[in-house]
Amino acid sequence: MKRRLICLVCFFLAVIISEQVKAQNPGKTINPDVPVIPVGLDAYRMWGRWPQQRIGVRSYMRSTYDRQGGNEGADASHFLFVGGENYNVTLDVKGKGVFYFFRSNHWHGSPWHFVVDGQDNIVKETGTGDPVNALKKFSNTEFIPSAAFPEPLNFTWATTKGADLIWTPIPFRESVRIAYSRTCYGTGYYIYHLFADEKNLSQPLVKWDSSQVPAKDVLGLLGRAGSDIAPKSIKKLSGNLKLDKERVMLADIDASSSVIRAFKL
Repeated sequence: MKRRLICLVCFFLAVIISEQVKAQNPGKTINPDVPVIPVGLDAYRMWGRWPQQRIGVRSYMRSTYDRQGGNEGADASHFLFVGGENYNVTLDVKGKGVFYFFRSNHWHGSPWHFVVDGQDNIVKETGTGDPVNALKKFSNTEFIPSAAFPEPLNFTWATTKGADLIWTPIPFRESVRIAYSRTCYGTGYYIYHLFADEKNLSQPLVKWDSSQVPAKDVLGLLGRAGSDIAPKSIKKLSGNLKLDKERVMLADIDASSSVIRAFKL
């Protein structure tokens, strides 16, 4: 016997009309016919533009996968080339872009070389100094330098229960390279963007180094994850309805150049 669930649902539909990038980037000349490309920390600030198609940007994902196709070693310790005992390269990219994501199982490979535009930045993790006993020794861990990789933009294995994750955006104008000092089960997964040109970027590409600290407004935004971060002063539709049919229309929006910013039941 087919059962029907009849309930009363309250829904709120928040819609923003013709969102303007200039409001977030005063003084910048924007070509209205080409969507702006959020760059670096702007990719978080301008989260309302995530659904838009970007022209002139390519997204790539790379890893330490087995290039022979056999998945030997479960994607571990497959290096592009070796430049020394403590310099085992897992990623080597030329061009202009932003390195957005780094993942390593636990602290595998640390200390890591984050070579940006030819400058070598050494990144470590608390477990680096005692990799044999780190799981037993540490209940709380952090990246070193910690100021460049704070939570909630980055998390270590003590929090994730398995991997070190870096989401601090790292812009580069010429190249970015990742190299591992240790090779035992050296895993790595990476995401980066490359840009065809810089004409419609939300901000210029500025060379990164490990002394830079992510902006507090972005850390605050991510810290509010799970709460309502939709803009307050936007058009809204709300109402009540019964789910007494197989198909129920929640809303009929007749507006051009719009973005749904919140959908609540």
